[in-house]
Formats: sequence, C-alpha cells, structure tokens
Amino acid sequence: MAAEGEMDQEIVVHRKGYEGFLTFFKVGAAISFVIAFIVILIISN
Repeated sequence: MAAEGEMDQEIVVHRKGYEGFLTFFKVGAAISFVIAFIVILIISN
C-alpha cells in the first residue's frame, strides 16, 4: 500500500486529469451546440 504522501500526490494527479477532462468536455459540448445550431439554420433555409 502506498504511503500517505504518495496517496496525496496521486490524488493531486488524478484531480488535475479530471479537471482537464471536464474542460475538454465543456469545450466539446459548446462546439457541438454551435455546429448543431449552424446545421439547423442551413437546413431551415
């Protein structure tokens, strides 16, 4: 089992990875909504 300091370091690394994933997900969702809106505008005309 990892020592207490190593566990804290692992938590920090995993938290940074998760924050990066959330940022990527938010940006991807925003881009998807914009593209979907543009496609709807093109189809409606």
